[in-house]
Amino acid sequence: MPGYLSKLMHSLVKLEHPARLRWFERAFVLSFACYLTARFLHVEEWLTEAGFHYTPDNYSRGEGPPLPLLPLWAAQLLAVVFYGTVAAFMLGWQRRVMLWLLLGIAWYITYADTAGAAALNRVYIIVLAVLATAPGPVRTTGGEMLQTVAPVRILQAFVCIFYLGAGVSKAWHGVWLSHSDAVWHNIQGAYRTDFAAWCLNYLPMWVFAIMHWSALIFELGAPVLLSVRRLRIIGVPVGLMLHLLIAMMFTTIIWFSLQMMCFYILFLPPAIMARASQRMVSAWRQLRA
Repeated sequence: MPGYLSKLMHSLVKLEHPARLRWFERAFVLSFACYLTARFLHVEEWLTEAGFHYTPDNYSRGEGPPLPLLPLWAAQLLAVVFYGTVAAFMLGWQRRVMLWLLLGIAWYITYADTAGAAALNRVYIIVLAVLATAPGPVRTTGGEMLQTVAPVRILQAFVCIFYLGAGVSKAWHGVWLSHSDAVWHNIQGAYRTDFAAWCLNYLPMWVFAIMHWSALIFELGAPVLLSVRRLRIIGVPVGLMLHLLIAMMFTTIIWFSLQMMCFYILFLPPAIMARASQRMVSAWRQLRA
């Protein structure tokens, strides 16, 4: 047992090349930019008094009074600050400062627009907080840059718990165990895409039953499929396919799919991500030469 415990502790705190975390955080910030772009297109309704919002005297969900809304010029200025922060982060300028700014923006938009905030808002807050507080890479005596794997493990555990919670909710508090047509019902709502309409018109019910049980089994089994390294060859493509289908069948939920697909970078081998980073650096240097 001490040997297994030692291996477990080593897997939680060992050092690895920072490429995997860097690829993830850039993809995650880009997904955040895509999500907020859809919101900033309607910024007047979103963050000003022109739209529907809870007031300090009329709010729900036990979150306390919402944060103050902005005048239109300030909401537009927030957009400029946001895109400037994203650009600076992607270029590698003051990474940690930019992450804290993005976290502040995520916090504000979530609790200023509590009526429109979705689960992915909270996911952005949690993940940006982990990234902003994570220890930075250190240079070894051999000159190699390495980083503790702890933030990767925290985020891996978070997404596994997220999937498990969704699966348990469907199984024990929904109708997913007693019926096999939940997917068929869900894609008939206001979020239905043209692709979903085509599926409803031409696919037999047994196809929707396969989707139904595949989604439920994956969510309940995600902690195993994604945590066990040898099973990731199944878990990663199945999870990506699940979110691709969600994006194709539901309109605004595409942002949730994009956000969740970023997490799969964390389950790729660090060596592969390190080689990808080295090739990008080499290609960039050749372009500048």
